[in-house]
Amino acid sequence: MFRNPFRKHHIDPHPKLDNLDHVRFLDGLTFSDKIEKNNMSYQLIYRKSPCDTQYLGLRESLKNNHLVIEEVSTGGSVPQLKCKNQSDHYVLILAGEEIIGAKQNRVINVPFIIGPKSETEIPVSCVEQGRWSNDTPQFSKGEYAYADLRRKVVEDVSYNAISGLGYGSDQGRVWDDISEKETIFRRRSQTGAMNEMYSHFEEEMRDILEGFDTKKSYGICVYINEGLAGVDIMPSSEFFSEISNDVLQGYLLESIRLKNEKSPFSTFRSVESFIQYTSKVPASITDGVGLGKVHNIHSKGIVGHFLKYENDFAHGNLFPREISKGR
Repeated sequence: MFRNPFRKHHIDPHPKLDNLDHVRFLDGLTFSDKIEKNNMSYQLIYRKSPCDTQYLGLRESLKNNHLVIEEVSTGGSVPQLKCKNQSDHYVLILAGEEIIGAKQNRVINVPFIIGPKSETEIPVSCVEQGRWSNDTPQFSKGEYAYADLRRKVVEDVSYNAISGLGYGSDQGRVWDDISEKETIFRRRSQTGAMNEMYSHFEEEMRDILEGFDTKKSYGICVYINEGLAGVDIMPSSEFFSEISNDVLQGYLLESIRLKNEKSPFSTFRSVESFIQYTSKVPASITDGVGLGKVHNIHSKGIVGHFLKYENDFAHGNLFPREISKGR
């Protein structure tokens, strides 16, 4: 696994354990009835109130030149990038969001908040093994990593964070997983680029997104083959509305992969049982890459992150660890 080159600035070698803060937050969530679409179903998530702080997302921030993400130097460094917020807004970037361009495409390792008029280095993983040359000097918004890859990155990142090793991932595991999925889907990219897999399923993407309405919710819980696949919680209904299609498409790749399987994606059949399990796992709290604290959840059955700034949980993402292997 990569050791984060800036771990000393962000990681306490003896992180604080807390088993109440995220539990109180989870207790305040409510869920819609299930909505089914082929072998995938979902429940929308509601929280008591939005965060006091208003956040811009990655897509809007890059589009409006509020945010600049680029290589740390001319030579570049695979596991880290430079992120500069040129605006007066707070920007929330989520783990699993892909940025494309520069020397190679990357995904964000851990959720982070970058404050107004500030700059930081960010931990990332490469999702394009076969390229190391400048396409563009800066990055643009790509896809949202599929759920299985997000889970694996969170497993390694949370383990490293809890161990005081920073927010690095296991880069070899990332490349291996993309190659495995290319084999399953029988789609090969010349550079091993994760995002090229998505372009082969545009019809399925349109079908799953047709009629999709966030209904002013704050997140989503997704099931595949009746087994829970993941939970994503956002800071506001507006923020979720902006990113909801990306999140759903990431889960769609998993549903396509497992569409001929009978076994459920995981052993969790309801979000209530999943939340109840999560509430029993203490969080290891580490300093965030930017603002706030990361509450790392890592156990035999689940893995995930919560990101807290001031008095609010801005974001949470959780995954079951015992999942269907598929084909």
